Amino acid sequence: MTPAMAASKKKNQEDTQMLVRRTVRTILVAMVLTLVIGTTVMAEVGGGLKGSGGDAQHIILNALVQLNLTDAQKSAIAGILKGYKDTLQKDIQDVVDARVQLFEAIHGNNYDEAKVRATSRVLANKEEELAVLRAKIVSEINAVLTTDQKAIIDQAKEDFVAMIKAKMQRILTLINTWIGKHS
Repeated sequence: MTPAMAASKKKNQEDTQMLVRRTVRTILVAMVLTLVIGTTVMAEVGGGLKGSGGDAQHIILNALVQLNLTDAQKSAIAGILKGYKDTLQKDIQDVVDARVQLFEAIHGNNYDEAKVRATSRVLANKEEELAVLRAKIVSEINAVLTTDQKAIIDQAKEDFVAMIKAKMQRILTLINTWIGKHS
């Protein structure tokens, strides 16, 4: 293997790993908003989250701590998650694999519109299956939560959406700044 091929292979592996981490993190962040596990999280993190900023993990942890799930709720939610665990893991892996395929199609050496479109459709189908499963799980978990707990989750969702919009705006600003600087 030539040094250029080795470097390209290493770059592809790094890109794939980054994509997998980002995809899994995104999926998990969205799920954890309603797939709650209880206040024991706070003990594991070691106290309050004041001054922690607005990133997703802190929004989620704050919401989890505020829910004060009962032991019965924790048990019910664990049962729900256990029932879907294998399917959920398979669907997540399918989405990750499809994202990697799309990434490779986009960043291949030759532009191939048909391949990009085909891999995009595969990814869309895999994401659809995962979204339906997540919605089913969320619905079952919501049935376990009280009205007050659902209000806490609703606020966390609003905070999460605001964080995503702000992050996207920062990215667009950086792109526009770069274009302005180099054009």
